[in-house]
Amino acid sequence: MRGRLNLEVAKLYPQFQSNDRRQPNIFVGEDKHSGIDRRINIDSNLRQDIKQVKDTFEAFRTSEQKDNRDDSLKNVESGALSAIPFVRRFAGVQDAVNNQEYFKGYGKAFIQIINVKGDWGDFKKAFNEIIRLDFKKHEYQRPFGFFRDTFLENLQVKNQKLAAVIDKIYFLDKTIYDFIPIKNLLYKLGAKSPDYLGENIKINGNIISKIIGRALMRIPVLSLVFLGLLEIPAVCKAENKDKQFIKSSISIISFISCGAVLGAIGAYTGAFGSLAGLGIGSCLGNKLANKINSNL
Repeated sequence: MRGRLNLEVAKLYPQFQSNDRRQPNIFVGEDKHSGIDRRINIDSNLRQDIKQVKDTFEAFRTSEQKDNRDDSLKNVESGALSAIPFVRRFAGVQDAVNNQEYFKGYGKAFIQIINVKGDWGDFKKAFNEIIRLDFKKHEYQRPFGFFRDTFLENLQVKNQKLAAVIDKIYFLDKTIYDFIPIKNLLYKLGAKSPDYLGENIKINGNIISKIIGRALMRIPVLSLVFLGLLEIPAVCKAENKDKQFIKSSISIISFISCGAVLGAIGAYTGAFGSLAGLGIGSCLGNKLANKINSNL
């Protein structure tokens, strides 16, 4: 009875039947080499479908896909941790050392050390906002400075000549916003006369002029100069110095501008938004620069 049933079922799938006269009529259950005969021709459409399915799932088994997934997780982690100023600055030092750019690494380590005072103050403000869930809207922006809120601020020296030099350097510690052509450009973009509250400045006008104005107040001129000096060894060592100069310029501008813009937007919500925006913006700026420079 069982043999007849198997024969009847087999008739329903004639494409799997073999006409080979040398093959005895033995049921699959009784055949020691059970399975489809390797000489059977599979339909071409079915073969193509099998290949497509195989290729689809094969991608999930490749190391490249796993590496991309790990890189994505690392990007999320680095973006989140970059909101902490100590971590962000240390990451910059570490990247420079890993790339064997030791002069740049020393320079960034110097920046990290002198900014411990200001970074700690910003971190405490942001932490208090998170604990109290008190994120107040801030319309005023205090201009940044290369020396402001650092251990080098308000240095007092006995030597009069040296004191005079330091005073001149402090005088040069201005932001991009302080230049008259930049202010005129902001007016053309819709800015109006600002309001002053001590050292803090409130830019009036449309949203575009407000964000750009606040972002420019977060870019000290001496910071751009210092970062430019750190790129000198890379330019000197490069075979194509003009190309390396362009790459270095793109890296600095992208890093500074993205951090300044997102930091300015986040600053409207308080210290935490300012730190988060600055950190994420700096991280995105580095990636944008790497993307552009890789195509040069």
